[in-house]
Amino acid sequence: PRLTLTGPSTVKTTYSRAETSTAYTTSGGTGTLLFSISPTTSGITIETATGLVHVSATAGSASALTTYIETVTVTDSVGATASKTLTITINQVINNFTINNLI
Repeated sequence: PRLTLTGPSTVKTTYSRAETSTAYTTSGGTGTLLFSISPTTSGITIETATGLVHVSATAGSASALTTYIETVTVTDSVGATASKTLTITINQVINNFTINNLI
């Protein structure tokens, strides 16, 4: 049967806050499945057995909005593949402050 991949198309977080995607699901294919993500980006990893994508707290930039366009691919034991685009958005840190004694 033809290998197919479904799952999240976006992950959103804020710099300094780690985030994990929801799980990808597959249908079809033959034998063991292996998940991968490309391009390789510092702070973004995938669990090869489950397809969960992890965005570390240090991915992106503290001072600017950062967006990564990644491709999640699943490969079965005979080399069949299915892919899905994942957009990862990491918001910059917004410093909160309090103004005291404002008259």
